[in-house]
Amino acid sequence: MSEIRIPLNRIQPYAGQPRQTFDEESLAELAESIKAVGQVVPAVVRPIGEERYELIDGERRWRACQMAGKRKLLVSIVDDQLDDAEQFRRSLAANFARADHTPFEIARAIARLQADGMTLEEAARVFGRSQAWASRYLLLTNLAPAVQKEVEARRLSVSVAQIIAKLPVELQVETATAAAAQGWGVYEAHRAVHKFAAQHGAALPTRNLKPSDERVVFIKWLKRIADAFERYEEWREQDIRDLLENYPPNSQTSLAARVEELAGGLMLFAELFERTVRKMHAEAKRNGS
Repeated sequence: MSEIRIPLNRIQPYAGQPRQTFDEESLAELAESIKAVGQVVPAVVRPIGEERYELIDGERRWRACQMAGKRKLLVSIVDDQLDDAEQFRRSLAANFARADHTPFEIARAIARLQADGMTLEEAARVFGRSQAWASRYLLLTNLAPAVQKEVEARRLSVSVAQIIAKLPVELQVETATAAAAQGWGVYEAHRAVHKFAAQHGAALPTRNLKPSDERVVFIKWLKRIADAFERYEEWREQDIRDLLENYPPNSQTSLAARVEELAGGLMLFAELFERTVRKMHAEAKRNGS
């Protein structure tokens, strides 16, 4: 692909751009950098008409060049004709590889990929993440608008919102209000959502697993968890600081939420497991076995 400079007014953003929110402070920093040293990394565009182009990758650079008072954008032109689904996938891959997106941008992007015919597993691979990760984010598309606002205002964490999203829409607002007011973590949210669902006779979604020998799968899962945790159980604060040092703040927060979510889920499962074992022992004792 050849690199040339094209007037900014001949370039338009991609209408299906996955990113809808652009941080003004970050754009201003990029604009100052462009003023100082020029645009270093070219944007990628495709021709859409006579001397007109559409961005595939580089809307932040396009916006920052405007803020910097530049008249042209350094671009690489791709000539291949893309249908809308393929254009969206390219834009998604280019954008998500470089910058943090809002949780709802991620959720809508996964839903769009599925609407274009991808399975959830295939959609997850576009992000380089697991199917379980994609499934959790897809839950956010079920949230009531009022609950979405709580997440956007950061009064409700993404991890807690993903749990609340399992409830029917009519039950979500009351639960989210309590979660925000009481500062629930993942563990409290799990307990409350299951209790609230039971009180109202609401069924929570469950994953459809392929038939398998669950005993073997379970033992292997326990071993993987134990082996993985053994590596980190002796860590102290400085070890975590060393790990997180090169992560941006948003990624640090996301990792903390993932750990909290895992801990909450394991605690709930441990309670259920222990309670079930006690009941089975009591039943066996009553039956004289």
